[in-house]
Amino acid sequence: MRGEPRCACPGPEGTFTEAALRLLPEAAGSAHAPFPTVGPALGAVRTGDCVGVVLLTPHPALTTGNAGEKHLEHLVD
Repeated sequence: MRGEPRCACPGPEGTFTEAALRLLPEAAGSAHAPFPTVGPALGAVRTGDCVGVVLLTPHPALTTGNAGEKHLEHLVD
């Protein structure tokens, strides 16, 4: 990785995901790197372009089954 550490967040700048990233003490002092979707954001962490990624997940009480978890497992594998 070159330059200052960057944290990835899926979605355009100014979204809820970027706002959540700004609240994390672990992300203090890092640049925020927006990506169009979750896949490229995770890819940036895999390649070392970013030091971390913020992923928002739905609250379990609002969903049925574990489709979201299975989707994340697929993206991380």
